[in-house]
Amino acid sequence: MQAIFDEQCSDPRAHGRAPGRIDLPVRTVAGVEPSLDYARCSGASCADGRCVPPAVAEPFCAAQSGRMHRHHLIRLFAVVLFLGLTACAAEPRPATVTPIKVTTVDGVPFTTLTAGALTLTIALPDREHGYYRGFRFDGAGMVTQATWNKHTFFSELKQPHQPTDHDGVAGPAEEFGMDEPLGYAAAKPGEGFLKIGVGMLVKPDANAYSFHGDYALREAASWTSAASAGGLDFSTTQKLGDFAYRYDERIALLPRGDGFALIHTLANTGTAAFRTDHYSHNMIAIDARPIDSSYAVVYPFTPTVREGAAHFTAKNMMLTMGDDIANGTTQWAILAGHRTAPDAHAAADNQMTVANTAAHAAVVITTDQPIAKAVLYGERTALCPENFIVLSLAPGQSAEWTTMFQFRAWP
Repeated sequence: MQAIFDEQCSDPRAHGRAPGRIDLPVRTVAGVEPSLDYARCSGASCADGRCVPPAVAEPFCAAQSGRMHRHHLIRLFAVVLFLGLTACAAEPRPATVTPIKVTTVDGVPFTTLTAGALTLTIALPDREHGYYRGFRFDGAGMVTQATWNKHTFFSELKQPHQPTDHDGVAGPAEEFGMDEPLGYAAAKPGEGFLKIGVGMLVKPDANAYSFHGDYALREAASWTSAASAGGLDFSTTQKLGDFAYRYDERIALLPRGDGFALIHTLANTGTAAFRTDHYSHNMIAIDARPIDSSYAVVYPFTPTVREGAAHFTAKNMMLTMGDDIANGTTQWAILAGHRTAPDAHAAADNQMTVANTAAHAAVVITTDQPIAKAVLYGERTALCPENFIVLSLAPGQSAEWTTMFQFRAWP
């Protein structure tokens, strides 16, 4: 699916307003597109008691004559051209990119995308020679590094890199079915199940699924890829009994050259309904700096710890990491405080800003679906805010969602 972009759609989440949102309900595989319900924000400065405190909002907003001064964040929306649907009315400005060129590093295939001050390094799917050959994360092009205005933003969580390890990845690696893949519960030991974007794996015993388990590969997911203006497209299909799916992902450059988007479509092409979780691991280390108190994560809600440990200092909507993480402590916590479906504005809480005060740089991660579970993970090598979503698809239905990464200067 081809996409166009509107670089001036306002995202008011940064200054506490009732955000504009886009509903992307399921649609039929036959091509009936969902309606785009884009509710523009009102003139109110706050909504639902979720005003951003000045100390948190300052990087995004400035007070002027007693009113909050708007700062526009680029919003990107997928559009089917033959229907002429757009999320916002402004004229699109296509990104200027260098020609796609595949290179190999020690036999591993990579691609780069460039727009303005931004360069993305993307590892291509290759089960035999690829950068990642584990059985956890989907094999669509992995953005292993993003360089913007001389800053780098992503890192490998485990070093040195081992391509066959379950977590031998970098950047926004994405996983389906961390809790349980398609067909796992029904499979008997020795039978197969589907890990979306990975392949058909073998259930070894009657134990519960483990995302870091050692599973045998019966049939790898087969990927097709194609370059187009401003991005790269990946697609795979797989079937096992009543379960079948088609998964498409597009890596798209934002028009201003300050970020990129991951645009996903998952279709249920089988005869059995299925439910799956999905998230991006988001392995972030700005300018390769170890995770310490120079890092902070800002949410559009006030996070509290529901489960796990808090190796951070919380102040309003900002979590400042502890120096003990740089010394070997692992941060893992499930956070509470965000809105959930069926709240009509729940998707507005699915945003995370990771900032480093020493590097004076930040990345804003926004997904247009409600949070099902919010996790904050971190090791010395990378800080990983992970917001999970849940997708439930009947036969013949598909879901579309977008995760956007925007790079910013930080005071």
